[in-house]
Amino acid sequence: MSETEEIERIVLIMSRRAATWFAVAVLLATVVTRQNAVSQASLQTGRTPQITESLGLSARLTNAIVRTDNSIELDFILLNTSSVPIRLAQRWNSWGAYQWQFRVVDAKGTAYELKNPQQAWDRNALTMFTIRPSEEQITRCRLDMTTTSHSLDETAIFALPPFEGAAFPGALQSPRTNGWVFPATVTGIFSASKQKQTGVNGEAIETTWEGTIATKPLVVVK
Repeated sequence: MSETEEIERIVLIMSRRAATWFAVAVLLATVVTRQNAVSQASLQTGRTPQITESLGLSARLTNAIVRTDNSIELDFILLNTSSVPIRLAQRWNSWGAYQWQFRVVDAKGTAYELKNPQQAWDRNALTMFTIRPSEEQITRCRLDMTTTSHSLDETAIFALPPFEGAAFPGALQSPRTNGWVFPATVTGIFSASKQKQTGVNGEAIETTWEGTIATKPLVVVK
């Protein structure tokens, strides 16, 4: 084979390889574009990620009732499905206050995002609760747009932002009503990051789980 033929052969091989890599690049770009389109569509439609279990923690809703003022009460249950204890920040302090959230979609398709209305603390410290393997932690919750009080006895309150002046129990904002139309679909979201503080005696106070999970939607009827 002459030198010219050898060069032509090498050029042909390199051209074929370049074409192959170009095709692969186009395919990857198409996949990424489709994934981004799906992500954007999910954000635009307000869909809640349906991850009901992650790293040994699962979530579900149960025991829902509708009160006379149309507020909704239910139990938000966290279950430890792992083989080790899970430590999480308690709701009363700023580290754990916003871990629980709710999304309500009523019969008209109107969506409501409800959160803990507490904005300030007169005392604050990282304290935790522990869920042992196969055990549950139950939080009784009230979804109520008529108040910005963040707790009532043992019931955690969740309301609709914004929360002007909603620092402590009893703080009120402009009057609202629980105007959702039943049946309504309720989804609970639990999201936490790992937290670490040093106690008064120098001991480490540290949570052990981080992630975001969502309950399966619960249909609530009046």
